[in-house]
Amino acid sequence: MTPEEVALALGGTPSSSGWQAHCPAHDDRAPSLSIGEGDDGKLLVHCHTGCGQNDVIKALRQQGLWPNSNGKVSNANKAPPPWERPVDAEYDYYDQTLNFLFQVVRFGDGLNPRFLQRQPGEIRDWKWNLKGIQPVIYHLPQILKSKEKRRTIFIAEGEKDVDAIRGALKLPATCNPGGAGNWKDTYTYSLAGAAQVVILPDNDGAGEKHAAQVANALCGEAESVKVIKLPGLPHKGDVFDWIADGGTREELEKLVEQTSEWILSLIDEQAAQVTNIIVQPEPLRRELPPPEQFPVDALGDVLSGMTLTMMDAIQAPDALCGQSVLAAAALAVQPHANIEIDGRIKPLSEYFVTVGKSGERKSSVDEVALGPHQKWQKSLIENHAQEKEDYAHALEESKKSGDSEKPTPPLEAIFISHEPTYEGLVKLFDKGQPSMGLFAHEGGRFIGGHGMKIENQLAMVSGLSEFWDGSPITRVRVKDGATYLFGRRLSMHLLIQPSVAQMFLGNHLNIDQGILSRCLTAWPVSTMGGRKYKPVNLFESPAVKRYFARMMELLEEPPLLSDGKKNELDPFSLTLNPMAKEVWVEFHNEVEAQLGEGQRYSQITGFASKAAEHAARVAGILTLVDDFNASQVDPLHMDAAVLLVRFYLSEAQRLFSFASTDPDILLAESLLEWAHGHDFIFPQLVYQLGPNRIREKKVAMRIIGILEDHRWLVRVEGGMELDGSHRRDVWRVIHAEPQGMAESRLRDTDDRE
Repeated sequence: MTPEEVALALGGTPSSSGWQAHCPAHDDRAPSLSIGEGDDGKLLVHCHTGCGQNDVIKALRQQGLWPNSNGKVSNANKAPPPWERPVDAEYDYYDQTLNFLFQVVRFGDGLNPRFLQRQPGEIRDWKWNLKGIQPVIYHLPQILKSKEKRRTIFIAEGEKDVDAIRGALKLPATCNPGGAGNWKDTYTYSLAGAAQVVILPDNDGAGEKHAAQVANALCGEAESVKVIKLPGLPHKGDVFDWIADGGTREELEKLVEQTSEWILSLIDEQAAQVTNIIVQPEPLRRELPPPEQFPVDALGDVLSGMTLTMMDAIQAPDALCGQSVLAAAALAVQPHANIEIDGRIKPLSEYFVTVGKSGERKSSVDEVALGPHQKWQKSLIENHAQEKEDYAHALEESKKSGDSEKPTPPLEAIFISHEPTYEGLVKLFDKGQPSMGLFAHEGGRFIGGHGMKIENQLAMVSGLSEFWDGSPITRVRVKDGATYLFGRRLSMHLLIQPSVAQMFLGNHLNIDQGILSRCLTAWPVSTMGGRKYKPVNLFESPAVKRYFARMMELLEEPPLLSDGKKNELDPFSLTLNPMAKEVWVEFHNEVEAQLGEGQRYSQITGFASKAAEHAARVAGILTLVDDFNASQVDPLHMDAAVLLVRFYLSEAQRLFSFASTDPDILLAESLLEWAHGHDFIFPQLVYQLGPNRIREKKVAMRIIGILEDHRWLVRVEGGMELDGSHRRDVWRVIHAEPQGMAESRLRDTDDRE
């Protein structure tokens, strides 16, 4: 047999020195067998992956492609010529003007396929070679159009993979003929100038090496080159398998977004090094399970109507809208009533914390929900200006007349504060409104601000806990003397980003002082990515008008005050009717029974212990929003409040693991955030310029190890020259954003819509 006959029978192609084909002695995904002819005319074969000569000849002989000892080829095993073999698939290649060039033919049962290339010959005939043909990449005309449109182009290893990407995912894709190891410069020229090229290797050594070859070739030619090792692939699996196993376009595009650029200078020709370069980083912390659906219907007609309208028009998450509306209602209701159960009197004030990424439209939701309150704030400020003029005039008249009784200065007009200190709140309560709100749609400014600095934090969180309890405010200062304030109310809503949530929810002082158990916290699923513009005027909605009218009625209603006091509240007490009390007692006892060791709420005992009180407060808020003249809470409102607090219990359980993250993981996130300002890091750089808490050698190496284990840092074998010196220990920084940290920083960024 001739080298050409053997090569074609194995699905081979011409090479510069003869022919190349898949070696029959091992499972050969990339053609590694050279086939030629010696000076004496004998057939020569050599496997470049290391198969022994005898093994190769034995495998060829079994297929009838090598003479037996008698010099004859066994016809029983002789492989049929290509044109007589069953065809599994045909893949057509065209040039850029849509002229048909050649065809790749797939033979086999799908488990051990072989490929041949052919070009048109005489009428109804084929030439089983590419002599005289300049090969091109698969789907070249379509790829050139995608390049012009600056679309991301995916490169797979074979035609079957490409057609799966194009068909199932509707994404531009290509490959080179001949499979792994056969990338040519002409293919690179076809992709020069592409905005982004993403290479999807098969999950084996040959596939990874091929990916490195292609990535190297395209570096500097395409604007962006990335290599993605698809998660969950079995050994020798490919993108076709990944799609068949449920992989989606959205998942692939997310992987592309998270993957760092290919860096040519770090490429090692060995497959092991390539694997290290292209592997995907792992999250530093477990992904949160999804939350339960926020029970919008439990808010009642006015509040649920407002919530649903905002969800539809603003397209923000359910709990974000619901939290904002319920917090606004608490602020409007709190000066008017308390809730009383068996002689125990509690305010209707409530604290809310809502977690959401930047771009979640937190500010838009909060501004709409607080629209009536801001209007009320403006009226207070306008009246205060006139009252100050009147006061100044009265004070002047008093001085002229010698009257010993001085006029009373007007109350300060601040009703909503965004970033107060504890001292500032106390002074406002002393000289200003008896009912206030701490509302911040950029809550990081409060949590990271002056009032929550280390030296002020204890006073602030202790004070907030006392405000929630409705306790009298006592303060003694050398200059100001003693201050005793009764009848003050504060509600709070902080909208914060995930990294700030970690700081706030995981802070041991906040836990120990009980402020977290007084907060109704929610972290809803993001709606980003599916928010198509809606031409809706939110303020024309009947539900919004009804909500605004109800809130203004509550805000404008003069609160009951203690005799002779201008800013000391004396709210009336709502009680529970007998049926509502039965609901409340049943809920109280149910939660209490689950607080023991190993029970349902054993990890959130602080919040769960106050769940019944939260339910009573929420029931009072819902009652007064629906009927300001009510004197009792009915079972319907109590049922609704219990349903809402069950949601908050589930959120407290869900967020427990997030809030109690290993401190080393927090340090790792801090180091990674700093490292993202560098392409490479080395220990001395971390000691000198890294985050303060990681500048000790022992700590730094431990945290670097965590990032290396999670593949956010990739060690450069042998080190490299950096800052004018050879550094033995060097890591490349993977510039993808880690989950739970990418969306947010220490302070909230502008949440502009």
